[in-house]
Amino acid sequence: MENSLNTHSIKYIGISSPYKYSTSNFKLFNVFHLAKIKIKDYHIENIIQIKSDINILNHNIIKTPKGTSCEGCIFTGNKLFFTGNIDFSIQYVLNNDLNKICIYKSREFFVESIQLPEYFSCNSNITLSTNIIDIDCTQLDSSKIYLTFTLYVEANL
Repeated sequence: MENSLNTHSIKYIGISSPYKYSTSNFKLFNVFHLAKIKIKDYHIENIIQIKSDINILNHNIIKTPKGTSCEGCIFTGNKLFFTGNIDFSIQYVLNNDLNKICIYKSREFFVESIQLPEYFSCNSNITLSTNIIDIDCTQLDSSKIYLTFTLYVEANL
């Protein structure tokens, strides 16, 4: 079976437009999802579109030990933990005669952290900015799609 991703263009919705990124107080990370689409007697002919949206659900600031690791990593004593999810949908066409567009919807959760500066006060107001930097889509076989979302979260102090 020929991999349809090599011969068809996929529209990605939800990727951020060019954005000026901070050089501190941010986290760049990947979230992965294996979509197992149950389709009886058919296979995915073409992936049309992937739509995504990132949501931060909660964030907490915790006090951590201060110090420097053997590798040179500096621990400032302030760490921001955040939880969130990515809601996404995949539009695809099956190899049947109807050329019906189907939609697979899912949600993937994540937990990450950002090292905050030593001078940060726990009484300060903090907001988080989120961006989806990239989405990669690979069709593994006739019913499995592997997605990688590259996310950027910035703590605005």
